[in-house]
Amino acid sequence: MLEGLYKVSPKDNKRVRKEQLENVNDEYLSQIASRFKIEFDNNSETLVTNLALKGQEALNKNQIDVALEICEVLYDLSKKWKDDFTKVKTLLLNAQIANYQGESQIHFLESALALAKKIKIIDIEVGIRVQLAFEYYKRRYYKKVLKEIKKIEKYPDFFSDNATIILELQSRTYWETDEFIKGFDSTLKWFDNLKNSLKDVHSLFLVIVYLLTVMNSLELPYSKEKITATKNDISNLLTHLGTATHIFPEILRNIDVLFAKSLMLVEPEILYQFADLLLQTSRWNDEEKYLFLCQKLSDAFYNINDFEKSKTLMLNAQKYAKDKKYTKIEPLIKYKMTEISSLIFYFMSFDPLFDP
Repeated sequence: MLEGLYKVSPKDNKRVRKEQLENVNDEYLSQIASRFKIEFDNNSETLVTNLALKGQEALNKNQIDVALEICEVLYDLSKKWKDDFTKVKTLLLNAQIANYQGESQIHFLESALALAKKIKIIDIEVGIRVQLAFEYYKRRYYKKVLKEIKKIEKYPDFFSDNATIILELQSRTYWETDEFIKGFDSTLKWFDNLKNSLKDVHSLFLVIVYLLTVMNSLELPYSKEKITATKNDISNLLTHLGTATHIFPEILRNIDVLFAKSLMLVEPEILYQFADLLLQTSRWNDEEKYLFLCQKLSDAFYNINDFEKSKTLMLNAQKYAKDKKYTKIEPLIKYKMTEISSLIFYFMSFDPLFDP
């Protein structure tokens, strides 16, 4: 299988000459390190790791020729040493190159996984399984996704290090396969993971919409106390977010994720309360940003067909701008108000029995 690596090798004139590899000593390894500007401390395993990282860095900089050259060096070293660790690193770099070139990396990852299991390097094995689960998900191999996650769960310490991506893959897989109970359980764990860091507002809003929609739409095998506690947990988190000015930019970038039609149907009050809290916090901190927030939220409510709330927000903004004499902003708000009113009139449903 390793012979397939030559498919992504550079041209012949860039290959390491075979005679150089007849005696792979520290001097030769130092030359490799120097060529790719890597420190060499006479530790071949460290050199292999750093070469692989250098190849990844080259791909990030769109330097595909450098990555291919490094891959060739790694392959030749693994062949000379008959070393499985070097083979694993070579295969993983090949996987990244394949992905960069728009090709499937699954066969490289599967080969790397087999070797990682053989040499019993658990952190590398888990990392490969996480990447494989992601690749399987992209291709809708849902059974394989769940199989990899089950294997990862055998290593709790490594699972926690990758919990966010694993829980997302698991939850989305259950969503796609309509396994609502398992999906709810997994998504609830994902929610607990996300709310503790607040690093991924987009996913957090997505999860909130899913949980509230499911809790209000399906019969779940949980007590009323459990459902109520979960809803209260979500409500408390949104209250916190509504005053968390340091992440307001991230909240506003993802506001349309939370303001979903499905959530408007089952829990409109949550959206009203969150919007009011955002506006109140913004008005206290920056009046001009408050006016622009009114416009942003007006658009969000308009997009979920709450035209009345959308219009009310713009009327409030218009009055506030006039009272506070924001002469530069007021015309923009008036124009936005006219635009919204016109669109509402254009898209509203008419009663065919009404004849003026």
